[in-house]
Amino acid sequence: MMNLMKNRRIVITGILSAFLLCVRPVPAEAAEQQPETVEQPAEAAEQRTEATEQPETAEQPAEMGKQNTEASDTPEETADQTTVDLSTLPEIADGTYIIEEFDEDRLHYYELSRSDAPVGTPLLILLHGTTMKKGDMYWSAKIFADMGYVVAVPDLPGHGEDISETPLNMYDIVLQTEQNIADILSMYTDVEYVNAEDFCVAGFSLGGFTALHYAAYSERKPQCVLSFCGTPVWSDILDTLTGTVRQSGGNVAIATEAEKEQVRDLVLQNSPDQNMEELLSVPILMVNGEMDDLIPADSIRGFEQTASGYPNQLEVIVMEGLGHDMLMDIPEVGEFLEEYLPVPEE
Repeated sequence: MMNLMKNRRIVITGILSAFLLCVRPVPAEAAEQQPETVEQPAEAAEQRTEATEQPETAEQPAEMGKQNTEASDTPEETADQTTVDLSTLPEIADGTYIIEEFDEDRLHYYELSRSDAPVGTPLLILLHGTTMKKGDMYWSAKIFADMGYVVAVPDLPGHGEDISETPLNMYDIVLQTEQNIADILSMYTDVEYVNAEDFCVAGFSLGGFTALHYAAYSERKPQCVLSFCGTPVWSDILDTLTGTVRQSGGNVAIATEAEKEQVRDLVLQNSPDQNMEELLSVPILMVNGEMDDLIPADSIRGFEQTASGYPNQLEVIVMEGLGHDMLMDIPEVGEFLEEYLPVPEE
């Protein structure tokens, strides 16, 4: 597979037929805002893809063009669901975008980019939230692909195709996801079409917690981190992080107080805000909703105030009227990435 990745990329239309997308539209005022996209030269496509003729596909349902958001972090709640076969999407079938799936042992991820993205495009690793799977992030990944990035979207441990029979608490998931990030980065060693030396980690909800932890504790620092509905102050969300474990594809309540206390200790000792200088050495954009019932807005504002006592490149946006929603299609996201992870012109 490494030879394939190093020398060429192939448009794949049928490989993701098992992906189902869970879609809950964001409020109209957020959905109307779109970050600027980066125009790419047509000749770059010839360096990166082999075009293949594709059969006619069904038109994309209108509601699927809206940004996807997470099914709730609480196991009792579920979002309205619409399903779609990604291979039938016109933008995949006509070669506008390239999507490839990779399965290596317990590492399951797909890669999405525009076919005309320039050689040496930076890598953006996009992490989903709890109860989700990688396919649920397609519409968010497409936003970043339209900015010009190669976007890698893995299943978190215990989610999607990465089913674990062993119970995984939330901190286990964070640590194993960070190992998955290292494995993904190693997959792009000596690959010409993507520059994995320049990369960003972005995440929603649990993915945001993980991205912030990665910034605070990883040896290999990203160029920047994007956190959507996440927080580095884990003491403010102890119930969310310590109430359940992930097992056999579902959330299971932690059985005993002793187990819960053990997880609490791990979470408190390893919270990103316990390593502030390292955390704030990385440019960070945090986007949260004022009405988020899982991540208190006061927690975000409190962290911003604490961070002001350190050298930092932190930007915080708290959006009024919005809750625990994916807020990736706002201009500030594109502007932040343009500053800290620019796409090369060709």
